[in-house]
Amino acid sequence: MMTDYDSQLSDFDDPEKEDYLAKELANTPDNNGYFRPTLADDQKIGFFSLDRCVQTEKSEILDIKELTYNIHELLDDAASMKRDINFARNVMQADFEAKLQQKAIDLYVRVNEKISDIERMHGDRVATVRRAFRQQLSDAIARMKTHYTKNLSENVLIEQRRKEEEAKKWEMKFRDLQGTIQRNESIILMLRQQLSDFQQREDRASLKAPSPSVDYQGEIDGLNKEIQRIQDVTHGLEERLDDQNTRNAELVREIEVLREDLERERIMNDQLKHEKDEMQNVADSERHSGRQMMESQKLALEREIEERIRKAKEEEKSSQRDKTRITKEVEESQRSEQRMLAEIAKLKKEIDRVHRTWEKKFAILQQSLHALKDESFIRQTMQRQAATLHHASISYAPNIRGGKKDPQQENDLISYTVSAQSGRATAVFSQDENQVMSDNEQYFPPDVVPLPGPPGRLSACDMRRPGSAQQHVINVQ
Repeated sequence: MMTDYDSQLSDFDDPEKEDYLAKELANTPDNNGYFRPTLADDQKIGFFSLDRCVQTEKSEILDIKELTYNIHELLDDAASMKRDINFARNVMQADFEAKLQQKAIDLYVRVNEKISDIERMHGDRVATVRRAFRQQLSDAIARMKTHYTKNLSENVLIEQRRKEEEAKKWEMKFRDLQGTIQRNESIILMLRQQLSDFQQREDRASLKAPSPSVDYQGEIDGLNKEIQRIQDVTHGLEERLDDQNTRNAELVREIEVLREDLERERIMNDQLKHEKDEMQNVADSERHSGRQMMESQKLALEREIEERIRKAKEEEKSSQRDKTRITKEVEESQRSEQRMLAEIAKLKKEIDRVHRTWEKKFAILQQSLHALKDESFIRQTMQRQAATLHHASISYAPNIRGGKKDPQQENDLISYTVSAQSGRATAVFSQDENQVMSDNEQYFPPDVVPLPGPPGRLSACDMRRPGSAQQHVINVQ
């Protein structure tokens, strides 16, 4: 029959019951620290996570959590100081930019006002010059008009007199020609009457005498010749009369043309007189408006000069006020700059102090790391001797003859307990896997004295030498 002890052992063989009991024990408040993993258990390096380079308990090293908390606090302080410095720098830069922008705006406004004044003065001068040239042009046009009108009237009168004289001459010639034509016509009529009378007498004589005498025949021939001559003269006179009629018609046409020209000149003269009167009225009105404009410009210039004098006085007063204000602002900025420089110097001193504190803390960490490296080296050496050593204790103690030990040296004694690990693959780990930090990775601040190296191994003769300053004692149990 199975005993109670065997039944309890059989209960532990069940995996489900074993897990349940492990959970119950883990939830017990008294066993909370028992199941908490140590710091060495968290550092699992190597094959199968079995490589534990140190077996130092929590009480044997510095509190890393406290160091981390202090480091975070220092980082927060450094960040806050950095924020304060950046804030102060940004405030100073913003103040400087605001003042610079205000000065730029004032300068811009002042330059624009000066440019506006110059443009207004230029416009006034251009308007004055334009009015002066317009007045000169109107005066020149009036003089030209007066001179042209005077000469035109004189020329028109002279031309009218000349044409009237020519017309009178042509009328006299026309009358003479008409008298000559009338006289010639009367002569022609008289000769025709004489010819008709002579023919009648000849006819009557021929009826009375059938055969004319010789004397009458010669007289008849003479008369015929005379008639022929008179007819030729008559034809010549008729041709001359036709020529005179043609010339008279041409003269009549020329007289009509001259009359039309005289009428046009008279109309033009009337039109020029009317234009002269209108231009005289326009010149008078322009002269009057020019006088009024000059008076208004004079008043405007006087007002503008008074306004400029007033503005100049106001600008002088404002410039004095601006100078006073700028002087105060410069003094205030200098004082604020001095305060900021003092604050920056204070912050720099604080940063230097924090840096020195950190350097000291890192030096302490470096010393602790050195001790851990020494312990790692010793433990690795002991692990290689696991076949012959079961339990070993190592202590460092100074060898001083015939004297008491210093209390500080007694406190500096270091004692380690090394236990060989059980299990497989304890001798296959190399030195590189157990190395925490290489010698080349050490970093010391410039003002911190480097730590001494780990104690070297003593040979057999050195251990027998009595004058050695320090000896290593290894007790193997």
